[in-house]
Amino acid sequence: VTEQVRARRAVEQARTSAEEANLAKSQFLRTVSHELRTPLNAIAGYADLLGMGLRGPVTDDQRGDLGRIKRASQHLLGLIND
Repeated sequence: VTEQVRARRAVEQARTSAEEANLAKSQFLRTVSHELRTPLNAIAGYADLLGMGLRGPVTDDQRGDLGRIKRASQHLLGLIND
């Protein structure tokens, strides 16, 4: 009986440790997600503003570059959301 009690306690302790580790992982991922999303949104938003001519006329080459920036930021945002 004593062995069973020890085994049950060990299982419960392992479960508690796993739950704590899972919570820490979730909190870490939320923080990292937020810290990545904030500058990424700023980059995408500024690329949009530049595309609208905020700093003057935009050439076709520049428009293409801004499109690549926008697509790359959307791709990265998709990875973060997943």
